[in-house]
Amino acid sequence: MVLIVAYAAYRIFDRVVIFYAQKWSAKTDTEIDDVLIPLLQKAGIIIIPLVGLVTVLGILGIDVTLLVAGMGVIGLVVAFAVQNTLGNLFAGLQLILDRPFRVGDIVELDSGEVCEVKRIGLRSTTVYNSADHETIVVPNNDMVNKKVINYSRPDKHRSMSCEIGVAYGTDLNKVKELLLDVAMTHPDVIKQEGQMPYVRLAKFGESSVDFKLWYWVDIKKMWRVASEVRQAVYERFDKEGIEIPFPQSVVTFKNGSPAE
Repeated sequence: MVLIVAYAAYRIFDRVVIFYAQKWSAKTDTEIDDVLIPLLQKAGIIIIPLVGLVTVLGILGIDVTLLVAGMGVIGLVVAFAVQNTLGNLFAGLQLILDRPFRVGDIVELDSGEVCEVKRIGLRSTTVYNSADHETIVVPNNDMVNKKVINYSRPDKHRSMSCEIGVAYGTDLNKVKELLLDVAMTHPDVIKQEGQMPYVRLAKFGESSVDFKLWYWVDIKKMWRVASEVRQAVYERFDKEGIEIPFPQSVVTFKNGSPAE
């Protein structure tokens, strides 16, 4: 009877509970149910037969205390052996619950790669590095415990900058006007309240007066726009006759006395 009940419970769990849970999961937008339902299914496959077996052994008069204790010891040994995997498992649950990033977000990993999140699993997170056309699988422990920059939050706009140096003696106001004009005339540079391009005099360098142009752009276009803005700045300065100096050193020779 116990075996029949255990088998019936297993069939109901697998064919009814899991079936409707999967149908409900397909209708939701959350990712946690997509991960937890397979985990629940695997746990049920193990726990239900195990409970039935222990119950049968108890009915037959076999002392299961030592068996349960032994299984506990084995469980501790196994847990110690797979502690990294368990760490990644709990880190994956933390990522799914906290949601610091989602599938489709652009993130910068601690190692420096800028990638698109493709999949968040229980053990690892899969990202795609479009610059090198490669898929990277990152353990969830690294995604939780190391620095990850999410370019897609709070919106999908990325602040970019262009640094340029001009020769001393150049009309600084004209430089500011040209830099702003380059940004304002580019069709992909964002021009909205709170995200308008602006120019600042960054510093007085050894060979140049350094300016910095800040602007916002959609993250999908940031590398292309950054290249086009730099090229436009160079061409505009060349057209207006503004010198972009290269590092140079001035050496002064001191003449010796006639006695020397």
